[in-house]
This record gives sequence, C-alpha cells and structure tokens, in this order.
Amino acid sequence: AELLLDIILGIVLLAFAILGGQIPQMSNPSDVVEASGFPIIFSAIGLILLAVEVASQLKKYKTDKAEGVQPKESTFDCKNAYKVAIVVVMTILYILVSKWIGFFVFSLIFCFVSLNLLGSHKQKFNMIFTIVAVLVLTVIFGRFFGIILPRGQWFFKELSYFLY
Repeated sequence: AELLLDIILGIVLLAFAILGGQIPQMSNPSDVVEASGFPIIFSAIGLILLAVEVASQLKKYKTDKAEGVQPKESTFDCKNAYKVAIVVVMTILYILVSKWIGFFVFSLIFCFVSLNLLGSHKQKFNMIFTIVAVLVLTVIFGRFFGIILPRGQWFFKELSYFLY
C-alpha cells in the first residue's frame, strides 16, 4: 500500500515538474530563479526524497523476506484519521484566510499545530522550531527571492513589513 502511494506521489511530482517547466519565462533581473524554476526545483527535491524512501522500503522488504517475516496487512487507522482531517481543513483555511491574516502569522499557527499533530510533545521545542522555520522561510522567499507573500490586514500587515 505504501509503495502504491509512493508511485502516485511520484506521478504527481513528475506532472508538477513538467507543468512547472511550461510556465513562461519572465525577464526580471532581480529574479535568482525564473518562474518555472521553483516547481522544477521543488519537484526534483521531492522526487529525490521519494526515491530514497522507496529504496528504503524495498531494502526493508527484501530483508524481511530473507528473514521470513510476513508483511503486515494494511489497515485504516480510524484513531488518527482526525489528524488528516485537521490538516486538510487547515490547508483549506490557509488558502482562504491567509490574505487577511497573512503568510507569517498563519504559517506560525499551521506549523505549530502540525508539529503537535505529528506527536511532538515538547512544546518548547515546537515553539522555537516553528518560529525559526517560519522566519527563515519568510526571509528566504520574501526578501531573497522577492516573492510577494500575503501580508494580511490590520496589524498583521504592519507586522509583515518588518520581515519582508
């Protein structure tokens, strides 16, 4: 089941890279990477990580087969299904609400909640990691690459001018 999911993910990443490569080039001297570069770079990174994961799964499968271990049957885990639902709802909210709350603030909320859903119970670590990760992403994309990130409204907009 995991291998099937990895194949589907690989197809999606490959399609993303192909479609991203068709984005027309824009001549902006301040662009470090042209518009089509981002989807291609992210897809390439995703495909490399996916290849490593598939190789790891195949190695484990071969080791288990050599030792005579039977693979476990896949079952749907209802206990943790709510976590997937929360991430899906948060992603939809992220898309819909980020223009009012802004990239920085909503990314802080999204990252912190996601870390807690993934099972990290060290709240101090979660908070520090969230702040550092979102600050780094905001500075890299907002300042270095010059990507216009949603600033939000009200005081969220004023806060964003300090960062990007």
